[in-house]
Amino acid sequence: MRWICILLSIGLRAAYAHDAGDLEVSTSSSGWSSVSLEGFDLRWTIEGDTIRFDMTAPTTGWLAVGFGGGPAMAQADMVIGYVGEQGEPRIQDGWGTGPVSHAGDTELGGSGDLEILRASEEEGITSMSFSRLLDTEDEYDFPLRPGTTLRLSVAWGADEADDFDSMHQSAHSATIEVENVAR
Repeated sequence: MRWICILLSIGLRAAYAHDAGDLEVSTSSSGWSSVSLEGFDLRWTIEGDTIRFDMTAPTTGWLAVGFGGGPAMAQADMVIGYVGEQGEPRIQDGWGTGPVSHAGDTELGGSGDLEILRASEEEGITSMSFSRLLDTEDEYDFPLRPGTTLRLSVAWGADEADDFDSMHQSAHSATIEVENVAR
């Protein structure tokens, strides 16, 4: 997952946004980078050999982010999470097995490489933080190399859709070109 390290030190350009989505990309002086796409916010920072993500979406159901792949979910490295009935966080390290299907990495012979840090639902917004190693060495975790293009997908389920399988209420994607990578 060296791609996040690359994202922190490069210029990003939105080449395409699904549903004519608005894409905002920024990096703060505190070391956090962020992407906002149609109400879904994704932030990340590097902490040693680990990357931490914070994501929020306008739902009390599940939320998901995918890297790479396409069309739709096919061959995308995915993270899906929700807050359970008792307030417990649930998260799945997943892979797009087809355009409209996915499975957990462990179901496919890979490894579950995510550590959930926190999850909450407040005022119609689900928020979740998780971390993973920059390089998991799992074939179901998408690598990014300098000079490539990253497809970013975000989606969320309907309110109270607390599972890993229900249909999305909203889904958007954007292609971000990696430029001027300095290593």
